[in-house]
Amino acid sequence: MTIALQNELFRTRDIRKPHLRNRSYVAEGNLIYPASFMPQVDTTMLPRDIREPVRKGIEEVRKEDSVGIKEERYTGNLPVHIDHNAPYAGVTEFGKGYDGKPKAKRMGISNKLTEYNAKRVAKHEARHVRSEALLKYADLPQKLVTAIMESYAEFGQIKAAKKAGNHYEADEIINNTPYPHHIKLGIIIDKMYQSNYDGKGGYETFIRDIQKNQSMKLTLQRLGENIKNNPGQYKGLVDNIRNYDDLRKAA
Repeated sequence: MTIALQNELFRTRDIRKPHLRNRSYVAEGNLIYPASFMPQVDTTMLPRDIREPVRKGIEEVRKEDSVGIKEERYTGNLPVHIDHNAPYAGVTEFGKGYDGKPKAKRMGISNKLTEYNAKRVAKHEARHVRSEALLKYADLPQKLVTAIMESYAEFGQIKAAKKAGNHYEADEIINNTPYPHHIKLGIIIDKMYQSNYDGKGGYETFIRDIQKNQSMKLTLQRLGENIKNNPGQYKGLVDNIRNYDDLRKAA
C-alpha cells in the first residue's frame, strides 16, 4: 500500500497473490447497488471469467459485519477495472470528494488472478472501500496509517468471517495473507484495547473509537496506555503470536 494524501491520492495495493449482520443489496446486470453501504460498484469492464467471483466477493462484504465502521457511504460510483501486468493483485485508489474528504474512486484487479483469488482480492479491496471513513482521521505517519488500514482489510475480514460462522475463510486468510504483521497488529488491538468512553474492548471498539475521536493518533495513544497498564499481558501476547499456527489460535 502507498499513501500520498498530499497528492490527493490514497492507494492500497496487494503486492502478493493470496491463494452477521444481515444487510440487503440489489444486483442488476453488472452493477451492484447499495441498499446497505458503499457506492454503486460497476463491474462491466471485467472479463466474464472473473466478473462473477469479484461481484460475489463485494456482495459478501456488503452483507457481513462492519467491524466497527459507523460512517458509511451510500452514494457515488466505483468502477472496477482489470489492470494488465500490474505489480499487485488488487488496488483501491482514493481521491478527494466534493466535500474534500477521501473517497474510494477506483478498484483494480490484476489480469493474472484465478477465479478463486479474484474473489479473495475483491473482498480485501471491498474492505478498504468500506473503511474509507477512517482516512478522514489519518493524523499519523504514512506507515502507521497503512498498518491500520491493512489490519482492517485483513484482520477485520477475519473478524467478520468468524462472526458469520465462516471459520474456514478466516483460516484461509491467515494461511495466505501477504500481511502477517498487520494481522498481528489486529490481534494485539483486539486483546489489549479498552475504550475510555464505555470500557468496551476489542478491535471493533478500536475502529469505532477512531471515528468517535476523529483521530487515529488519539486512539492509538489509548492503545499505548492500555499496553502500559498491562505489560505482562502484552508480553505474553506478543510471545504467543510468532508464527502462523499461533495466529490462527489467537485471531
